[in-house]
Amino acid sequence: MFKYTGIMNVSAHEFFDVLLQQICADINQKTGRSYDTQSIMSGCRYKLKKRVGPKTVESIIEICRPILDKRVETRYSQGDYRYSLIYEINELEAEKIEVTYIQQDGKEKTGLLTRLYGAHTTGQRFKAFEKYIKNNRKK
Repeated sequence: MFKYTGIMNVSAHEFFDVLLQQICADINQKTGRSYDTQSIMSGCRYKLKKRVGPKTVESIIEICRPILDKRVETRYSQGDYRYSLIYEINELEAEKIEVTYIQQDGKEKTGLLTRLYGAHTTGQRFKAFEKYIKNNRKK
């Protein structure tokens, strides 16, 4: 399990909305279907088939029912391999949130270098996400 917590100077609603938009864009790009944020609010599940060498591998991606402005969880499985990505949002002030990112991959322990690299890249992703939200706010 990997866990990272960061502070962003955006509202919980802005973060939640943009996160769902990014998830929808990812689903649409991978499946060719058309999902919008409202269509995944009750949760959804889709399958992908991908050619890996001579075999065709099926993956299942599930978007668990999001909790408005509080939590988003996605689960991924391919054969026996499973992991989940969780974003927990805690509003501190009107334009300030604490976001906890949790990645669970079924392994009991994650190595120190993996955790340090994960914290660094996740911190960079959080900063980029915050910048994107601020630059694209509706006025």
